[in-house]
Amino acid sequence: MWAIGAPHTSSLKFDASSFSFGFHGKDVMTMEDVGSRTRSVAVAGPVAHLEAAVAGTGFGNVHAAAHRYEVVDIMSRLKLAGGRYHFIGAGGVGMSGLARLLLGKKAIVTGSDQNSGAATSRLNGLGARIYAGHSADNLDPATEVVVISAAIKESNPELQMARRRGCRVFKYAQFLGELMEHFQGVAISGTHGKSTTTGWLVYTLKQIGIDPNFVVGADVLQLDGSSGCGDTDLFVVEACEYDRSFHNFKPSIACVLNIERDHLDCYKDEADIVDSFHQFAKGVRPNGVLIANGEDMNVRKLIDRLEDGRNRGTMEALMRGDASSPPRIVTFGLDPRCNVSAHNVRQQSGFYHFDVFQDGRPLGPTRISLPGLHNVRNALAVIATAVSIGAEADQVLESLDGFKGMDRRLMLKGILPAPGSKSEKDHIDRIDPIDEGGNEAPQPQRGAFPPQSRPAPGRGICVLDDYAHHPTEIQASLKAIRERYQPRRLWCVFQAHQYGRTHALLDEFAHSFAQADKVIIPEIYFARDSQASCDAVNAEILTERIRACGADVQHIATFAAVCDYLEQNVDAGDVVVTMGAGDVWKVSDEYIQRLRRNR
Repeated sequence: MWAIGAPHTSSLKFDASSFSFGFHGKDVMTMEDVGSRTRSVAVAGPVAHLEAAVAGTGFGNVHAAAHRYEVVDIMSRLKLAGGRYHFIGAGGVGMSGLARLLLGKKAIVTGSDQNSGAATSRLNGLGARIYAGHSADNLDPATEVVVISAAIKESNPELQMARRRGCRVFKYAQFLGELMEHFQGVAISGTHGKSTTTGWLVYTLKQIGIDPNFVVGADVLQLDGSSGCGDTDLFVVEACEYDRSFHNFKPSIACVLNIERDHLDCYKDEADIVDSFHQFAKGVRPNGVLIANGEDMNVRKLIDRLEDGRNRGTMEALMRGDASSPPRIVTFGLDPRCNVSAHNVRQQSGFYHFDVFQDGRPLGPTRISLPGLHNVRNALAVIATAVSIGAEADQVLESLDGFKGMDRRLMLKGILPAPGSKSEKDHIDRIDPIDEGGNEAPQPQRGAFPPQSRPAPGRGICVLDDYAHHPTEIQASLKAIRERYQPRRLWCVFQAHQYGRTHALLDEFAHSFAQADKVIIPEIYFARDSQASCDAVNAEILTERIRACGADVQHIATFAAVCDYLEQNVDAGDVVVTMGAGDVWKVSDEYIQRLRRNR
């Protein structure tokens, strides 16, 4: 059995100098080569050092030259410019993000979604043509490629027309994988935290002068959305395990944050899930890197299997005369035996400060603006991945705490006066905009309140929104909220997501609310559920199981009734968090509107 800190071969040592895209932080100066439409980067230091950094990575598009290397112009190489792409189900975060990426590469984008919304409106504003509703007439005869969301069925009229015309058809994840074949891919996976970690990594790279292309599964205020076009050969993506979609990715760097039971509508059991992550990790390109949580039991099982396969594969490769090396493994965690670890972890005003070590050697102190110990681990994953890309560690550590977070991830919606108080204005100057009639979560507002100066609720009522929909995520988020805001009472309005998940993890859900003083359970959010799943569990059963574990909980079916109850019972100094992957964010928005009207 592999153990943290057990002796590895030298190929497993974390050594950024032997794995780099050639970025060297402060030593990089960008110049535009007008004639070739490539970007040239002058690098201080001897050419031999640059060649050594690039050698062995397998990244053929980073070319060492006389004191410079070139990053190939992806738009020209893939001939995306002028290509015609049609997105069916274009309104989702991932699909709309991918469409925006193609628009940034000068592609011609059309598509449709069942309803118009903020995402489709934004795409239209950027030059796409996105229709409301599905019709065969929506498909332009010149369309070359059709991308469909996971929700699209074969009976969709646009998909049927695309097949008749011979268009190339990809599922969302398949097309992401196809794009990654032409980039140096970085894929962030895990049952929990992958959206936050992906967005955090992209933000950090941009702060230190590395501009990647990216697609994240949630909006990032500081990145102006969920996707973007960069001027490098890097492509950073969130890699989701649902339906084994991340098997489509063959990245140069992969990260596995954690592995736990979930998505049991497409996996048999936990062992099946570990197998799936193992398959994903095996897809890392030769000479690449796997960043892995060294404290997670299931991730350790994956590493064990990779080590066994590595030893067999190395012998076979030697017999074939193959000079490529299997991916190296870099572990991260709070345990000092991990390659990248956090020491002297401490809290100040609800946020974490810690010292970062690499293979026992101090890299320096850092702090993060996201609450919760789980985000310390996410930060370590960002550090390990960024340094593996070639970023300077000190620059990474300096940049971490500038990241303010993701849409619907421990998101502060506002701190408002309690009903009947004498205050005539909000306790903070930023309240997220309310979407009065739409079905999509409102877009994050610019000018977010700086996390380091966020006040405790005090005499006001603090309203948060969070995406946690798995028992482990619920526990981590509630603990982080209590640490950060120190509420008089913590109210959690939890909307379970999927009947199937609720039934499969019912025992775990029942024990997840110990950190909350008051819990409200509305109806379960229906998504991809079978009739058998709907018959097996309901919100009343979930409520009773939570109550049996000692929580103060009640079932209130409708969002309007939930808001009524909050109005009548929440008081100054309380924190209210709406939680779940469905549309429970509507409760926080409506409740804020009522607080505004009643003051």
